[in-house]
Amino acid sequence: MNEIETYLEQIKVFEEISPVKGIELLEQEGTIIYIGRKTCPYCRRFVNKLNKVAQEHQYKIYLIDSESEEYDFKDIQSFREQFNIPTVPGFLVKQASGVAVRCDSSMTEKEIVQMIEEK
Repeated sequence: MNEIETYLEQIKVFEEISPVKGIELLEQEGTIIYIGRKTCPYCRRFVNKLNKVAQEHQYKIYLIDSESEEYDFKDIQSFREQFNIPTVPGFLVKQASGVAVRCDSSMTEKEIVQMIEEK
């Protein structure tokens, strides 16, 4: 399998949603959203770790495909602007204090878990 095929296989454990649905879901504490695309090497690197964490800890992860033609580009742009996501991969977790956002493919599995578990 090449990197893109591996990525597409790994994201199957995530639930794909629209950017509009993502905004709604981020009102609920504990929501976890990954935004990215298969053509981004940094996204592929990050998803490899996120997939492992999701399966080991049974986390429900939502996916917004930033290059999907199913959504209006304006909706994706609006989502990224609202949550200050300058680049992908974007990783968002709704915590009690608000929405935590990281755009860093070098996050370790441990850092991903810490961000999710932080209240």
